[in-house]
Amino acid sequence: MDAYAQVLQEGGARVLPVALHARMLASAGFPEIAERLTLVGLRKGADMSIYGAFGGALGKTDLLKVIEDYRQLFAQGRIDSLMVERYLALLVRVGAYAEVGRILDPALIRRHDLTDDRDGGTVVDPVEITRVLMEHRESGAYRGTFQAIRNSTRIDHVDRLPHPAIASLVRAVGERVERYRADLPPDAHVIMTNVPRRFRLESWCVISETDGYTVPHKHSHGWITCVFYPTAPAEALVSDDDQGALCIGRYDFIPDEAPGWRTIAVAPVPGQLVMMPSYAVHWTKPMKQPGLRIAVAIDICPEP
Repeated sequence: MDAYAQVLQEGGARVLPVALHARMLASAGFPEIAERLTLVGLRKGADMSIYGAFGGALGKTDLLKVIEDYRQLFAQGRIDSLMVERYLALLVRVGAYAEVGRILDPALIRRHDLTDDRDGGTVVDPVEITRVLMEHRESGAYRGTFQAIRNSTRIDHVDRLPHPAIASLVRAVGERVERYRADLPPDAHVIMTNVPRRFRLESWCVISETDGYTVPHKHSHGWITCVFYPTAPAEALVSDDDQGALCIGRYDFIPDEAPGWRTIAVAPVPGQLVMMPSYAVHWTKPMKQPGLRIAVAIDICPEP
């Protein structure tokens, strides 16, 4: 099981038929192992529909069958970003644009000022958080190019750094996550509402100067992705071309006539927390002049 998880971690989640393997194990009389494999697949962002990888080759009648399979999985709380991506592609193919709009509801993207006690939660100190992260910069495991990151340094497990400023940030994010859940509208899509009560955090920070940026990507393991900015160049806050901005967009296969958010550009205001569904495609733009920008990413990952 550990070897299988490692393959998924290293990129196999998009191509391995994990759900089919789990179904075969269950049919062979190994239901407990099948369930363990299913949970590993969900933790690693695999598609747990046995049909998911074949949607592009199916006719419309079969597409409706696959859509129903995804809906049953979502009703069981078995949800991850790859499954949402493929489900959206199926909805587009059958013209179910209203449901696409519910999944891409702009109200699912929220912002909080964690320096303002009027926001109703723990207040954080961006200057102190910046100082702590810069002290740990040389411990960054990845520099230059890693996954979606370009020309930047990444430090993993920020939530484990033993400092009160970091503890306050983690607490503040947790409070806003609970509010996010409580404030979901009654008609919110099951993808967002049917999640387990238990979560784990996956956190890291990206330190960029001048030409650092990230390419379009989504987060495979999370339910909600939070991005906190402890510092950013002043130019990023007054730019008329969104330099240094966090951009939240949509998949290329979603047509313009489908409702939902388009591209939203968010300036990296120090102290600001941006919250979005982890299936949201997002990226950052480089700065055009020297300046330090730090983003702390925290994924809220369901524990099935």
